[in-house]
Amino acid sequence: MRISTLDIAKLSIVSYFSGITPLILKNKEIFNALSTMRTNWHLASAVSPTKFVNYLIKEKIFNKIVFNFPNRREMRFVKGKVDIYQVLSTLNNRGYLSHLTALELNNLSSERSMQLFWNVEQRKKILNSRINSQDSIDTAFRNKSRTTHNICEYNGYMIYGISGMFTDNLGVIEKDNIRYTDLERTLIDIMVRPQYSGGIINVLKIFGKAKERVRLKKLTEYYKKIKYVYPYHQSIGFYLERTNYPIEFIDTFSKIKKRYNFYLDNQIAHPKYSKKWQLYYPSELDKIKDFI
Repeated sequence: MRISTLDIAKLSIVSYFSGITPLILKNKEIFNALSTMRTNWHLASAVSPTKFVNYLIKEKIFNKIVFNFPNRREMRFVKGKVDIYQVLSTLNNRGYLSHLTALELNNLSSERSMQLFWNVEQRKKILNSRINSQDSIDTAFRNKSRTTHNICEYNGYMIYGISGMFTDNLGVIEKDNIRYTDLERTLIDIMVRPQYSGGIINVLKIFGKAKERVRLKKLTEYYKKIKYVYPYHQSIGFYLERTNYPIEFIDTFSKIKKRYNFYLDNQIAHPKYSKKWQLYYPSELDKIKDFI
């Protein structure tokens, strides 16, 4: 039986890929390697890019990972043992892990969730910086919160592709080739989108758990820079007070002007009203005493 030129070059191919980083490659990076090294490896002209990739997979030089998002299919080739967080961080150089996933990366959750949240921000837009009326707030929060439909399944994980508002990646950090939001940015994100964060009760507990680590200056700076249209400072203040933060934290957000009544979440079933924060919240939060 005739030995293929790929089999003859196998040791050289393995050696080549063993000497490069990262361990996660895109299709075009595999194709570029073939184009660059074809002559050195003495590969036949019949070895097409697709045939070359299939050979790498068959010989277990790389494993193929496919993310079948509804609006885009992403493929990566992985060498060795690589964390899925690292793989997701290659999908877009402006993207980052957020919400429930960032909680784990910030050591605020002891268990890895099978729901992963990957955020690629929208382009910068000129937004209306003012709310027209109390009625517009009431209507918005009377309805179900909008959630992403850009979801795919991989190896038991449900991966949610989010298109968050533009913040110029405020508070995004990178460690071990994983991009994610830092502690203060994560607290703001989960407060705004509790449905991506395990729900309101979990958000309350996370605020309590993070209390000794939160830096007031950074939390305040982030909130002001994002420039939300809705008065989310009322929600932040509520969480801070409920989880017994120092008075300077609470006062910082309490002093921000409150023009409207607001809501801790959409479609609150049994709301109670906080006069101090001008905020409707679920009555079940009154039963929560353990914030760790």
